[in-house]
Amino acid sequence: MRALSLMRRFKPEILHASTPSLLCGIGILSSKCLNVPLVLSYHTHLPVYAWNYANSPDWTRTMGPDFCEWLSWKVLRMAHSMADLTLVTSPQIAAELTAKGV
Repeated sequence: MRALSLMRRFKPEILHASTPSLLCGIGILSSKCLNVPLVLSYHTHLPVYAWNYANSPDWTRTMGPDFCEWLSWKVLRMAHSMADLTLVTSPQIAAELTAKGV
């Protein structure tokens, strides 16, 4: 992993990534490998997108109408449980994430 070797040379004091994104997973792994704190920013309310855009008739027949929303909460809980700090865009989002176990 060239990126990890570059980060080892740079010696960051903290890593920041945004969820949901593909770089979030890389940020989590890098923070663990480099033993530096991880800050995750939550910018896109993924469960709402999952509910609005992923609940097609095909999905609801096979997985149930709430599957995509349920899965997005699982992924968010998993990712943010590995962060040292989670930043959110509003007090309302913070309250909802806390209520959902993030």
